[in-house]
Amino acid sequence: MVLSEPESNVFRYLSGPASILRVTPGFQNSDFLISLIMATTAGIFLTLSSANSISPDLQKMAMNLGVTVIIESDEDLVSRLDQNPLTSLRTPGVPSVHFHSRNYHAPVTAHARFELLPYLYEQSLSETKHRHGRISEN
Repeated sequence: MVLSEPESNVFRYLSGPASILRVTPGFQNSDFLISLIMATTAGIFLTLSSANSISPDLQKMAMNLGVTVIIESDEDLVSRLDQNPLTSLRTPGVPSVHFHSRNYHAPVTAHARFELLPYLYEQSLSETKHRHGRISEN
């Protein structure tokens, strides 16, 4: 008779909230594409936000992919984030000091395992298959 492990841990990933991708100094079009692919994979809605005008190429790309583009000051964005605390903020470039408490700041990478994390909730499920040292068979 083969007995299974007495305990198991399983990770489950759930879609996170809507996310805002902030265009900051150092932002590149490839950052947008990778972030959009990850947000779509996670099944969440992505908004592109900038304090300044966005390049016509990036704006056209965003509109063609169904991404909302919003031009707003840092203060307006903070106000919008305060109205909806579940919305996450991603700033791949150099972030403004206004966003340090609400921000996921890291360079955008091509590694999906790491890049999906800002868009997902991780849940750990633990199961104990024994009682008083006796391992159950199911």
